[in-house]
Amino acid sequence: ATSPIAEAPQPRIPDHLAQAEALLNQLPESLLKVAKSPVGAIAITYGLLLSSNTEIRTQQQQIIAAQSANIWKAIEKIEPSLVAVNRRSRLPLVELCIPALSSLYPERATQFIKCVRTLSQAHGKRSLSTYAFTTVLHHRLAPHFITEPLPAPTIHSVSAVASECQLLLSALAKTGHNRSSDADYAFRCGHSQFDKQDRAAVSTELVNGSFAELDKALRRLRLATPGVKGAIATACTHTVLANGQTTDAEAELLRAILVVLACPLPPCIDRVVVSKSAKSVVSHRAA
Repeated sequence: ATSPIAEAPQPRIPDHLAQAEALLNQLPESLLKVAKSPVGAIAITYGLLLSSNTEIRTQQQQIIAAQSANIWKAIEKIEPSLVAVNRRSRLPLVELCIPALSSLYPERATQFIKCVRTLSQAHGKRSLSTYAFTTVLHHRLAPHFITEPLPAPTIHSVSAVASECQLLLSALAKTGHNRSSDADYAFRCGHSQFDKQDRAAVSTELVNGSFAELDKALRRLRLATPGVKGAIATACTHTVLANGQTTDAEAELLRAILVVLACPLPPCIDRVVVSKSAKSVVSHRAA
């Protein structure tokens, strides 16, 4: 059967919801309760995608209201709580909505995914935060609407995906650091986690890439064996934690990468206090 979602990841890690709940302890109980119903979960997802720009928000409101006036009314009720959600809690909150969203009928799920795409595109230039948001949502929902199993792993070494690993580490290193020397250090911290043969295969040169290129790399890496995925996940995590701190942007991108690879997110990512500023340097150029 045709699915509204393109691909399914490997089985969800067993503790990701527990990590998410620990991060969301500071949120109102009323908001967590809303996330348990399909209508509430949809309202939260759409609400988190609303722009602070009045013109864009008006456009998004029209998109949502055209689909369901009840959903828009639900968003209005919870919006004060949504506005209070800090950036690092957005993705865990979305993950807590997955059980309710997974109960949608296929036709409703198709409509939901289409609306999410439209709302995210209304912002214009794609941001790192929106990329991470839609990536996590897609890959958490996919198993519930896909009946076809993933192909058997065809990638058995990091060396076989050297360019993809280089792109991932570069994106994480540059997202977390404004100075090229700091980004280079972070990249090398991650790179050092590969074994000797793989270190020789993966270039240490920082590269730029678009979100489309990042998507392409992640799709290929999903065909790797669990051992290869684990090695890549370890390298990515060490890149982000190179100086013992992490920005919200780094945490978002790392979470998205590890969700796609079906690898657990290190709990320390959600505990670290942000004390450095950095920008996202994943290129926004057209694919």
